[in-house]
Amino acid sequence: MKKCRSHFQIYPNSLGGARELRSTRITVSCVGGLYCHDFVYTRDSFISNFQGKVMISNFSERQRQPEAEARKAQFKQLPYKINILPDQAFAEGGEFLYAPKESLLFCGQSRNNALGNRLVARWLKIKYWFTVISHGYHLDTVMALVKDRSDRVKAVLVCWDRIKNKRPLAAFLMARKIPAFTVEPVDSIGNGVLGTLAINC
Repeated sequence: MKKCRSHFQIYPNSLGGARELRSTRITVSCVGGLYCHDFVYTRDSFISNFQGKVMISNFSERQRQPEAEARKAQFKQLPYKINILPDQAFAEGGEFLYAPKESLLFCGQSRNNALGNRLVARWLKIKYWFTVISHGYHLDTVMALVKDRSDRVKAVLVCWDRIKNKRPLAAFLMARKIPAFTVEPVDSIGNGVLGTLAINC
């Protein structure tokens, strides 16, 4: 491990109190062996409760775990309470779509396991949650929440072709009166070709 200077830029609403932390320069301990082409997806390495607490991801794709360790080193220098999952619980930030105003959580189970989803839902004190079984890498590659300026969910974007349990998901959304707009695979995870709209961007 070596010391380096790093910009830790947190975009608005990605963490509780993030607006004050934009473009903060901090010193981090760099972890060797990072799987660099994935490291750009920074939300994969943690889950936030938007109130100053973070859960560090436990990657089932083990070659990406150094990303979580690097993120934890950064958070230790910031005013956030860090939570850690047990070894047998797999949960990655990109597998969650969180709507705190509705106490609603969509959990992917492509990279996560049931225990990881359950522990994160309990940690977030979620009232309503749904497990989405998909053919994507993470849930955010096949589904996205559309929110208004008050952070209320107004709709979802869904690549139904990549969802295995589409009927239960559709029923869950209908029961909560959340409209769903269909996204084609080419605009979701690309299906071999980059699309015009990448859901997880």
